[in-house]
Amino acid sequence: MQHYFSDAPTTRGTNNPSPFRGRRGVIFFSVSGWRDANGHFDMWDGVRGEIRYSEYFARSTTVTLWQHVIIRSKEIQRADGVCTAVYQMEGV
Repeated sequence: MQHYFSDAPTTRGTNNPSPFRGRRGVIFFSVSGWRDANGHFDMWDGVRGEIRYSEYFARSTTVTLWQHVIIRSKEIQRADGVCTAVYQMEGV
């Protein structure tokens, strides 16, 4: 992310979602102790994520939010009828 979106991300401590209220972007939770990953990326809308991601905030050593990202989405329907959302990110 830092390679493609070079502006300084907003980084906060753990277990405190309040600094992220009202902000939008791509969020990264850095988590240690998992066997198969070292964190979780997701899209953050600044409103509904606090409860949904409360476990990530509690377990994260750092939380980073890239705000200057445009996220475009579209739904596609596969041949088997399953709808999938496709997301594309670009810096502003």
